[in-house]
Amino acid sequence: MSANTSYESRNDRAARRGRPGGGRSVAEFCADFGFSKQHYYVMRAQGLTPDELRLGNRVILTDTAIAAWERRMLAAAEAAK
Repeated sequence: MSANTSYESRNDRAARRGRPGGGRSVAEFCADFGFSKQHYYVMRAQGLTPDELRLGNRVILTDTAIAAWERRMLAAAEAAK
């Protein structure tokens, strides 16, 4: 299934990458959630991104951190209503 021609869920893309634990790079996270890396870094400066795991100069966003981030974002959206 190609991300360019039909719908592919975040979990499908993570599984296709074949990584244990499904960790994502910043670029993969941005592609999965549909925003630019530039926007990610603006959000990071505001403290609005998932917790990052740094391995040398690599940044990994774990599935656990992404799930916690999704919960925080949904709770903030609900509170803003």
